[in-house]
Amino acid sequence: MATPISTIEAVSQVNSRVVACYNTYSSTPTDTERFPGTETLDATLDADGQVVKAFLQNAGDGRRSGFLTSTSLAYGAEVPSHLGQLESVTIAGDLAIPSLPLRVRLDRNSVLPTAAAPGPFVPKYYLAGNQIFHNGTNLLFGTTLAVVTYADYTRSSICQAPSEYTAAVVALAVAMLIVKNGGRSDAGSYYRQLGMGYLVDIARGEMSLPGLPPGPPMPDQGQQQQQVA
Repeated sequence: MATPISTIEAVSQVNSRVVACYNTYSSTPTDTERFPGTETLDATLDADGQVVKAFLQNAGDGRRSGFLTSTSLAYGAEVPSHLGQLESVTIAGDLAIPSLPLRVRLDRNSVLPTAAAPGPFVPKYYLAGNQIFHNGTNLLFGTTLAVVTYADYTRSSICQAPSEYTAAVVALAVAMLIVKNGGRSDAGSYYRQLGMGYLVDIARGEMSLPGLPPGPPMPDQGQQQQQVA
């Protein structure tokens, strides 16, 4: 699994950029306490979750391995909530079946449980929405379950996205905090556009991202006076 983002470092970067945005208007900064540490951490973890969910949608991304879980399901059972395609389906102890693209998935009628037939057992499954139908009930093997492996994300108290995506987490978290505060809308839009652009790159499978620029452009004098007022 890739090295995850340092939560402490990410929170520090988020705080520094938020404070810098507001201190544009003051020669005596007083904004270091604008957001309690818990708010900055919450925004950082929320942003981290957006990033993780983006790359978990990519089938074949090796970094999904740290987010995989398996469960045994009977014929017609609901597949738990998951992100992206199923990683694999194993039936009756046979080799795992990679998730099949929609265009070649089997018809539901072809995976009805049947009596043992001559020749080797061929495991099959069909997905109808979140329901799985499989031929795991077979007289040759007895009643069996399909073991479904899938990717899912659960937020925790630390960042889970790989460190190469730090810029995306920081940009998204800064945007959240500035929008929440209701000030520096120009800076909020700036960081949100950066963050959303990073998410698009991640969803496309980019393995690394360009670093964050120094910060948003300085507002003009008229805008500055309006924001201060």
